[in-house]
Amino acid sequence: MNKEQWKQRLKEESIDEIGDQGFDVNDWGSCQYSGALAMFKTFRSIREDLSYHDTLAALGVKVEFSGKRNFKDIQAMVLKEFEDEEDCIFTDSTPLTKNVDDIFTMFKDFSWDLWSAASFLAPICFDGFALADVPVAPGFGPVLNQAVQSGNYETGLICALLVEHGMVVDTDCFVDFDT
Repeated sequence: MNKEQWKQRLKEESIDEIGDQGFDVNDWGSCQYSGALAMFKTFRSIREDLSYHDTLAALGVKVEFSGKRNFKDIQAMVLKEFEDEEDCIFTDSTPLTKNVDDIFTMFKDFSWDLWSAASFLAPICFDGFALADVPVAPGFGPVLNQAVQSGNYETGLICALLVEHGMVVDTDCFVDFDT
């Protein structure tokens, strides 16, 4: 499909339909992340047909960043974020991380949710990171659940961008986060 065909399909079908995700337990675990996985899969599907920039255009989203940081800088920035916290999650026994995948896994082990982990790491991995025009994902269940699920498309897009730009290699690091 070309860019215009993808744009038309996105007008006719939701990201959840294209990404083949209903509100259900899925490859990433909790049904709460269905929309995030749908956006991730939709980005990856479109990307098979189109260039990176045409994929963003087909989705109607804008992504800005001035560069990717190297892992040593990413690791230092993550540690710096937590060094002054009274209940710092990092201790002398905290396992060393070798890549961004490991940081996601470590956050999962510390009971973070995927929404927070992705949003926290994106501006650390990408200098000057900004997203615009990402649609609000539909939510299900109680009002608070719907509120956090509204960020699912943004979370899925961040995860897709991290993979696209080689910051995350093993997508299993996105699986089984708390909600």
